[in-house]
Amino acid sequence: MIPGSLKKIQKHMPHHGLVIELGKSTGHIVRSLHDAEGLVVPSASQVTEYNGHLYFGSYYLDHIAVFKL
Repeated sequence: MIPGSLKKIQKHMPHHGLVIELGKSTGHIVRSLHDAEGLVVPSASQVTEYNGHLYFGSYYLDHIAVFKL
């Protein structure tokens, strides 16, 4: 459940989902994934890779998105 104040903020946030993977030793960007129109994942607060999939969680969404690598 999202508190009312967060729902108001969410309406004004840009709808562009972005996730970046950083190299463990260098900290450089290895790859990035974009949801340019924010249709599936407009905001990701946690991404976990497991068994060839990425799982996206967000404070603002009521679902978890899954992306096959």
